[in-house]
Amino acid sequence: MTASSTMWTLLGLSGAMVGGVFLTFSDFLMRALGRTTPSGAIEAMQQVNRTVYRSVFLSTFMALVPASATLTLWHVFTHQGASEPFFIVGTASYLIGAFVITAAANVPLNKRLDPMDAGTAKARDYWSTYLRRWLRWNHVRTAASLLAAACWLIGAQRLAGA
Repeated sequence: MTASSTMWTLLGLSGAMVGGVFLTFSDFLMRALGRTTPSGAIEAMQQVNRTVYRSVFLSTFMALVPASATLTLWHVFTHQGASEPFFIVGTASYLIGAFVITAAANVPLNKRLDPMDAGTAKARDYWSTYLRRWLRWNHVRTAASLLAAACWLIGAQRLAGA
């Protein structure tokens, strides 16, 4: 295994971890919050959103942006072969489907939810809209992160075999 294929493998595993966290929310966490009282769900989600800022998850999520972009550009300009399309598609998927969607859709929803008093009618009314929209965009982030991980791992495997 080359140093380059090792780096891509680490990116792929990191992308799979990010996708797994997003999948947790899509698969059962948000459904569970949807089944609880709106005030309890709002308080729980506010705490999740506040806690994520000091997490290994967020560090990994953010680090994958410059790491994947840099490695993709480096690979495109220094290598050519069967792995290149996988790295390009994986990085585009992650940058657009995970990072941009998070910044443009999920974070604004979180910021609007954060200052709300969970016990108010306004917050309870917003919760159903929040839950539906946040989850819809989270499904996109999940798919994009897992696609990126698969592409990076397949590319790494092809690169190692080259």
